[in-house]
Amino acid sequence: MIADRRDRRLFFHAYDHQRPLGGQKHTYAQVDTLVAAGFDAWVVHGRDGFRLDWFANATPVIGPTELARRYESDRDLVVLPEDLGAQLRTAPGRKVIFNKGIYNGFRALELDEPSPYEAPDVIAALAVSPHNASILRFAYPSLPIHVTRPGLDVSRFPGRPLRDKARRIAWVAKNPSATAALQHMLAARARGGHNALGSFTWTRIHNLTEQATAAVLEDSLAFVFLGIEEGYGLAPREAALAGCITVAFDAGTLAGLDPRGLVCPQDLLGAATLLEEIAARHPDALADWQLSVDAARGRIVDEAALAAGEAITAWDAILGAARGSKSDLRR
Repeated sequence: MIADRRDRRLFFHAYDHQRPLGGQKHTYAQVDTLVAAGFDAWVVHGRDGFRLDWFANATPVIGPTELARRYESDRDLVVLPEDLGAQLRTAPGRKVIFNKGIYNGFRALELDEPSPYEAPDVIAALAVSPHNASILRFAYPSLPIHVTRPGLDVSRFPGRPLRDKARRIAWVAKNPSATAALQHMLAARARGGHNALGSFTWTRIHNLTEQATAAVLEDSLAFVFLGIEEGYGLAPREAALAGCITVAFDAGTLAGLDPRGLVCPQDLLGAATLLEEIAARHPDALADWQLSVDAARGRIVDEAALAAGEAITAWDAILGAARGSKSDLRR
């Protein structure tokens, strides 16, 4: 099997910026998983010597000079992100599309032109959640679609009991209009004495390293994430691992994040009511919420444990098809 995994080398495109984005981290994590399992895989940046530095990694990384030396178009596969749009058509050789977000991916395409997913040199696609995979399979029923969830390192997000956390709400600017509405609603009610949130600090997580993000989450009682167009939802999962009461819309890839219903209904009033309930409690009176947080953490730990196996299974299937004839690749 190891010999078969080395039949074709895998070159994963990554962008040349240091903005902390889950999709970039997922690319590195998948290459790490594949290399450990005996595949020949690299992350490829557009600049020689460039590497992501906002999270710890020792991932095999090359630039254009080394890619030109190694890449053989009749043998190897290139793995490209969904948001390259029309540029997906111009990459040489056989390709796999690594779709980390269906909404960004579809937005990058022209409606009046055939999709790159329909091109004969695109032999498969990866999706980062079963939710996204189901949509891609509906759109492209002839293309093999494989689920490969992010390889989340749970040890980097240690949990802290709710009773030991600060009166802090962490948040990210996903769905910024809804988030701003929520914050203004709650601030107005706090000024009127209708909730206890006036004593809470709101801390935005923006352009932080993974280590700094983990520190904020570990200190925060709650985490607000109102994004509705997620490929996977890495940030709320990291928050749940860190022991936060995670307030997110129960929809899409985040639906059922916790079996006890930790996420709120898909409306702002549900989110506001939930946060007010939390704020009204004394830290020692959050035992029922602690049960929910622990359940969410356990579920995400179990989900993360599946990630490596999913990636290996997907790539064994893709390479198995690639060893077949050209006409077999998309069956």
